[in-house]
Amino acid sequence: MPIKLQKLPAAVRWGLAVLCAAVCGVLWAYYWRVFFGLDNRVSPLVVVLGCAAFLEVCLLAGYCVRRFAKGFAAKGAVCIFLCGLLFAFANPPLQTPDEADHYLRTYAISTGHFDFDASRTYPDDVAYLLEAFPGAWVNAHTSAGVGTDPDTGAEKAYNTAGYALKQYGKEGAVQSMADSFALYLAHDVRDSVPDPVSEPVSFLVIPFLPGAVGMALARLL
Repeated sequence: MPIKLQKLPAAVRWGLAVLCAAVCGVLWAYYWRVFFGLDNRVSPLVVVLGCAAFLEVCLLAGYCVRRFAKGFAAKGAVCIFLCGLLFAFANPPLQTPDEADHYLRTYAISTGHFDFDASRTYPDDVAYLLEAFPGAWVNAHTSAGVGTDPDTGAEKAYNTAGYALKQYGKEGAVQSMADSFALYLAHDVRDSVPDPVSEPVSFLVIPFLPGAVGMALARLL
């Protein structure tokens, strides 16, 4: 007869949940290394522990929702908030489809510009953001070259499309999204001026109003 989880002590059930979350973290880390080609710039142990810790935090959040949120509506609201928070921090800036244009349109509305003007530009901090995080970073940084097949030793053409790590030439520095963060965070000590960014062609207003209100409030703070 299979053991019914409902009959197990609460501590045992939560222990099994923690174990499952840790296993998922290990599998997640393995998926990252295999499918995204991460190399030894980051210790595999750090990646595994980081993924496992993240899933344990998700488990803790689930416990808090179940323990303290009363009623279906309250639990649903908390889950929506947590999912939105996860979405905001799990994706690097401007990397979801069309996010750069949506961000720029929302920014324009937040400053009171509801029309479209191709000659109107944005402040330098916005230009620095677009420079450091071009849309679809993985594809925007794609390079091609000729390498050596490790199995046959023959020359073989390659490209970096779809890989999270980029390298230009055999001796070039390996780049990742972390370099974009470093570039953006150092913009205040750079002497160069970013290329101006103009408004995208968009006349939509209503879909971007919530984000525009949030941007306006953030600037006030």
